[in-house]
Amino acid sequence: MYYLRSLMVRSWRTAITLFKIMLPAMILVRILDQFGFSQSIGEFIGPIMALVGLPAEAGIVWAVTMFSSLFGGIGAMITLAPQMDLNVGQVSILAAMMLFAHALVIEQAVVHKAGANFFSTSAIRIVAGFLYGLIAYHAIDYLGVLQEPAEFTWAPEGLESDDWLEWSIATLQSMVIMFIIIVALLILLDIIAKLGIDRLLSKLLAPVHYLIGIRRELAPITTVGLLMGIAYGGGLIIEQLREKAISKRELFLTLSFLSIFHAVIEDTLLMMAFGADIWVILVFRGIFSVIFMGILARIIFFKEEPAVKPAE
Repeated sequence: MYYLRSLMVRSWRTAITLFKIMLPAMILVRILDQFGFSQSIGEFIGPIMALVGLPAEAGIVWAVTMFSSLFGGIGAMITLAPQMDLNVGQVSILAAMMLFAHALVIEQAVVHKAGANFFSTSAIRIVAGFLYGLIAYHAIDYLGVLQEPAEFTWAPEGLESDDWLEWSIATLQSMVIMFIIIVALLILLDIIAKLGIDRLLSKLLAPVHYLIGIRRELAPITTVGLLMGIAYGGGLIIEQLREKAISKRELFLTLSFLSIFHAVIEDTLLMMAFGADIWVILVFRGIFSVIFMGILARIIFFKEEPAVKPAE
């Protein structure tokens, strides 16, 4: 009984926080769509998104995701889903690109505070996301997999309506569905923690640190960031800098890797709830991230000056 009460309290607090992000994004995207701005934006973004096999509207979703947050992007996706008519492969590509580059203003501010350049790490996230989308699109197209239509059966009717009342009712219904998804995700995360799956993942990720040029002492911090998110990983790195020096190169590589691949359990489960394929958004995205950072680690050069404190 205590667990259920605690679960509902956590779910409600999480939902309120996320709805404060999602609803403004949904309203903004609807206004843009109603006044024809989305079409104008689509004409600019369309050719770029076509390179990764996505419609122009997907570019709006990704842009909202980058400047707002993952949940802002989800709000835009819910609003534009009826217009995009995506298959499972396209949903997976879009979801992966959103996971690579989201909440840049907030998350890269944490990264900057921890000691890596805001603009460089933001650019790395955008480039990595687009490059992975390009590779995934051609791989999926060549293999002919994930071509079945994405079924947004959870999406209530009325999201595509021109009538604001109908749209508002449908949006409220989608918020209720999102709350149910949040409850389910929190239960799954509790089960994962209880079974020790997060600790197992931590051990499995150990060899990755060597491949991307991160010393063993930083492995636990990196793993925390991979599992929990940039806020946790970046915070721990800031604390680590108060105790010992870390070279600028290692700091940059560690924070760049965390930037493109973090919160792998929670964010992956969230995107799977929207129909994304786990192989595309987690397994192959993880392999790509390691290869991408491994190449980056071997081509970047820093004058070896230890970073003794986080950037102010």
